[in-house]
Amino acid sequence: MSATSILTGTTAGFSVLEGIFGFNAAEAQADSLRSQAQLIQIESEADIVRYAENAKEFKTKQAMAYMKSGVTLEGSPLGILDETVRVTGENISAMRAKAAAEAQGLKSKASAMEGQGRAALVGGFAKATSTYASQYAKLGAGKVSKDLSSTAPYIRSTAPSLPNLGFGSQTKLDLTRNW
Repeated sequence: MSATSILTGTTAGFSVLEGIFGFNAAEAQADSLRSQAQLIQIESEADIVRYAENAKEFKTKQAMAYMKSGVTLEGSPLGILDETVRVTGENISAMRAKAAAEAQGLKSKASAMEGQGRAALVGGFAKATSTYASQYAKLGAGKVSKDLSSTAPYIRSTAPSLPNLGFGSQTKLDLTRNW
């Protein structure tokens, strides 16, 4: 085995390893992005629960303040309390939508990262194949020196000669002869 063959094999092997490492790095990054997306959703739900509790507490304080001042919860005071509930619901919906959008963005980045990892893996194998092919072509191993018509007489002339037997013999065999 020549040094060129060893070097070509080593180079191709490193190309494959480069592709595998690129794939693994991209998968790790994609997993990290998915974890971040999940964490955003969990933290957002915790924030929403806290906000809903604070809003409920605020509504209760409003109602108590109206009652302490002798105002019944009819008409305007009731409208104000209903408005507090409506605004709270809208804010919670907006918080969920924002968290979902951020999480979806991270999941999209994770998918793109996985695609880059697959591309790196395929690229590593393609680079290895290209390395082998280019060295094969440079060494001339892929070239046929003669076509079959020009080698036929050469092959016939180097075959062991058997007198008067077989293909290419100058005499005819007598197949009717008894041995």
